[in-house]
Amino acid sequence: MVLDDGTLSATIGVDFQGGSLEGNGIVEGALNIGSGAIIAPGFSAGLIEVEGSFDFGGIFELELGGLADNLFDRILADGAITLADGSTIELHFIDGFLPELGNTFDILVGDTILDEGLMLDQTFLPAGFMFDFSIAEVNSQALRLEVVDVPGGQQSPPTGVPEPGTVTLFGAGLAGITWMRRRLRELGRPL
Repeated sequence: MVLDDGTLSATIGVDFQGGSLEGNGIVEGALNIGSGAIIAPGFSAGLIEVEGSFDFGGIFELELGGLADNLFDRILADGAITLADGSTIELHFIDGFLPELGNTFDILVGDTILDEGLMLDQTFLPAGFMFDFSIAEVNSQALRLEVVDVPGGQQSPPTGVPEPGTVTLFGAGLAGITWMRRRLRELGRPL
């Protein structure tokens, strides 16, 4: 089914168990994309708005063509978003776009997001690019993709607290042993 800046409406919601939903437009009511179905916003980059909850278990053919909201695919839901186990986001670059390390894309936005086992399919990307995802708090919740590696091996820096350097630890240990030897010698105890 193709949305061409139109509205798809159903009183009991829209349920795709096969086929595809593509284009730009609005889905009035809940939307379910089952394991045999594909959702592909836009005719290049695009937007599908869901006026209700969004249950996703199929394939999201995601196109990234730039950093501005209108240059990458997005799905906005007025309700909760559930990402079923085995649901997949298939990443594609378009229009010659190559993101940089640390670039982020809020691709799904809803009241809440529950991830039960979403997978990223990065096999369609040029060699060396790697993405990760997280659920970010914005005005609601967003599924955020982040570029964590680019060609040339420039990986994102770790976000944890770094451990002290080995040389510093060794030096501190050596100083402690030296102090202990002197203290024992002053007390007249054997080393």
